[in-house]
Amino acid sequence: MSITAEIKAQIKRGNKVVLLIAINTAVFLLAAAYKVFLFIAGNNVNEIEYAFDQLVLQVAMPLDVTRLIHKPWTVISHFYFHAGFFHLFFNMYMLWFFGKLLADYCGNSKINAVYVLGALSGAFFSFLCYQLIPSLQIMSVNSIMYGASAGVLAIVIAVATLLPNFSILVFFVGEIKLKWIAVFVVVIDIISLPGFENVGGHLAHLGGALFGYLFMLSYKKGNDWSKGYNAALAIVSLKKKPKLKVVHYKKTTDEEYNYNKNLLQQKVDAILDKISKSGYDSLSKEEKDILFKASNK
Repeated sequence: MSITAEIKAQIKRGNKVVLLIAINTAVFLLAAAYKVFLFIAGNNVNEIEYAFDQLVLQVAMPLDVTRLIHKPWTVISHFYFHAGFFHLFFNMYMLWFFGKLLADYCGNSKINAVYVLGALSGAFFSFLCYQLIPSLQIMSVNSIMYGASAGVLAIVIAVATLLPNFSILVFFVGEIKLKWIAVFVVVIDIISLPGFENVGGHLAHLGGALFGYLFMLSYKKGNDWSKGYNAALAIVSLKKKPKLKVVHYKKTTDEEYNYNKNLLQQKVDAILDKISKSGYDSLSKEEKDILFKASNK
């Protein structure tokens, strides 16, 4: 199966992580193709950079009230756009790794909700700080923000809040628990603020991280914020209800139901023990499927 066919198959199966990565990558490639087109058309390097900067201004979110009012779509467009390859690569790598964990433990339906709501929370927090902090008010006129970092970091912190002692292997460091990765990325953003380089981005990261933390705290208490988001999305997208099908099935007795439930729980417990000892990557495809199905029940 080709890469394109595999991506399509994953998206058809409802894999939200792959869908988000596909959207971000497609937007990046379209922007890159625009620069190539400008080059083929005979523009010099300065003309290409100027034209590309004008494109960025149409999709990046302004941190000035007046400019934002005239470009309201940027509240959404900014967190699907990356101008640099390494910016895209790092964000998508983090999204792939932590997104899979979130889907496996909490269900696939949480991915898009945490990503979008986390990105919006980051954007709102950054925008608010630029309006209230005097040193940033001066900079707001020329400041813009773009990238998926806030949404991705919301997913990272959500997973770290759910599985604080889950260990992963980090190059040149060794095994490290997710809670320490969460602390590290948050501290880096905080101590980077006084440097006044990418302040809007660092503030957005912190806003997204805060959302991810609060989302998971609420989820662990039985309150799933993603339900409202998914319901609203279904209404906006005018999703058609599937046609009703008549299905004949054998009624399950209470004894059979309890037996199957206990059997599934035993399998899940064994898989979780294996994860704690050897890590998620040690699971077979069948074990991952069992964990995924159990998380959606």
